[in-house]
Amino acid sequence: MVEEGGVGAGTVIRVRMNVMGIEQAYHMTVSEPEPGRVLAEDDPAVGVHTTFTVEPRNGGQQSQVTITTVSTTSPGFKGLMERMMNPPVARRIYRQELQNLADYVRSQK
Repeated sequence: MVEEGGVGAGTVIRVRMNVMGIEQAYHMTVSEPEPGRVLAEDDPAVGVHTTFTVEPRNGGQQSQVTITTVSTTSPGFKGLMERMMNPPVARRIYRQELQNLADYVRSQK
């Protein structure tokens, strides 16, 4: 849910995700470290920072989008499990996000 803004830097969103039976709430603030090229989402309370980097390819006719997340994990055994389980879960989510983006771009042609 968008709480403030809605386009680019300054946008504030609240997201709830249910992953493997565990619900996690995120309160993300969007920034644009490199406007038009890099978008970032941060939730310092949860310890998550995600960047979306767009790089032109083929003379600007195509783009490569890279999604990178850095997150804080819990100590001990719980942290070990998070470090093992989070990457494959994130890859599945990001594949879907990239597919949604590709579908949107195709619909605009």
